[in-house]
Parts: sequence; C-alpha cells; structure tokens
Amino acid sequence: MYLNRKTYVKHWDHKGDDNFKITVFKNSEEFKGINPKRISYIEEEVIYWRKANQIHNWFTKNVQNGNDDCGDYYVSLEQLKTLRDICENVLIESKLVDGIVKNGSFANKETNFKFKDNLELGKVIKDFSYAEENLPCSGGFFFGGTDYDEYYYNDVLETLNSLNEILNEDNIGDFYYSSSW
Repeated sequence: MYLNRKTYVKHWDHKGDDNFKITVFKNSEEFKGINPKRISYIEEEVIYWRKANQIHNWFTKNVQNGNDDCGDYYVSLEQLKTLRDICENVLIESKLVDGIVKNGSFANKETNFKFKDNLELGKVIKDFSYAEENLPCSGGFFFGGTDYDEYYYNDVLETLNSLNEILNEDNIGDFYYSSSW
C-alpha cells in the first residue's frame, strides 16, 4: 500500500526563475544517461504500509468509490486531513490493555497440518467500538489480522505520524494512493 506524491517539475525556458533545477547523480557523480530537461514529474513514496487493512479499507471507501482494483487514485489534501483526524480520534478513544493477540498462524505435524492461530501475550484495545465504527478492519487475501489489538493501534499511529509530517510540508504536488497484492 502506497501514498505517493507526484510533483510537476518540467523545465520551461519561459518560466525564468520559477523553474526547478534537476540534477541526477549516480555513485556521487552526475549521471549523463538522463536528460534533466526532459524530466516532467518527480514521484515520491511518502507512506508505505504493509497489511494495514483498516487504512486500505478507508481509502477503498473514501477515495476509490468502493473499487478495490489496485489502481492509482488521486487523494486530495482534504481527504488526507480527514484520515489524519480519524486516526487521531481512534487513538484517543482506544486504550491498550494486556491481552492475548493473534500473531499469524501455523500448521505442523502436531496440529495434523491444520492451521492453528499463534496466540501470544500482548496488548488489545479495551473498547474498540469507536475504532470499529470509524476505521474498521477489513479481511481479505494477504490483508493481515482483523483484530483490534496492538498491531491495529500501531498501524493507526504510524499513519497519523506520517500524515502529520506530510501535511506540514509544502505540498505542491498531487497525492495518489495505490495498493497491490
């Protein structure tokens, strides 16, 4: 899962001092195989998630119009601010307490090669009703766990921190969300 920022940097002679200056280096030396005057966009990967299904679910519903098709979708600054606010409120309303968390599953000879949950001591969200209503988990192929536990909490916290960092930058480019599995 990726949030990328694409910034238009095309060099135009008529723009005067308003041009970007692009230089490409390889191994500390200017690389001549790419002509900087032909570069139109710079694309940055600003957030990368892995199995944060609640975040993917939010993008699918609020940005992709329900289309979960691994496409690239434009994300407005307002949508990023909305997601940031939701993440912040979920964390405020989610108190972690000691509990049992599921950390994958396993199958072996002792389980008769049937999958069994790998349970361990960890942290769970005591009352996850707010999280479930506002940033619900979503199951699916390779989507990770769907429990409201420390893994869910940490994905939300990482998202909040990353969005705060991004939203405090000069955002001259356009944001796009994409996912692949």
